[in-house]
Amino acid sequence: DPQRGQPFEVGSRPAEQEFKALNRVKLIRHPYILSLERFEAIEGQLIIIMELADRNLWDRFRECRGQGLVGIPREELLRDLDETAEAIDLMNGPPNNIQHLDIKPQNIFLVGTHVKVADFGLAKMFEGAKATVTGGVTPVYAAPETFEGWISRFSDQYS
Repeated sequence: DPQRGQPFEVGSRPAEQEFKALNRVKLIRHPYILSLERFEAIEGQLIIIMELADRNLWDRFRECRGQGLVGIPREELLRDLDETAEAIDLMNGPPNNIQHLDIKPQNIFLVGTHVKVADFGLAKMFEGAKATVTGGVTPVYAAPETFEGWISRFSDQYS
């Protein structure tokens, strides 16, 4: 698993899935999607060069809790969720038809006062009424249908 520092086995199923996912999203340009500049396998490791973010939404939540707040202030959070939804809608709709499949606070990055959706390792083309899930979703944020091994056009919005 390249995200956790494990060797990236070129030609393995996870490696192929990761490359397919990155190729699917690399051409999508939107202010709320973290841009991928370049990616390649070097000596068994997946190297991804992308736009630099300040932190993620989970970091911001913890910061707010550390300040004695119950969470991210309502207006700020609603703006962040609105921007995230805009990016997801662009990815999910035609002509892209991509499901991210790992929407969670750790994959919603902040650049200045705006969000950037990132981490497309599980992204999958959505074709037809439903598609199968082949990767490991994050259970606490995953849509119910993913536990049955399939995704719908609404899986990312649920997350």
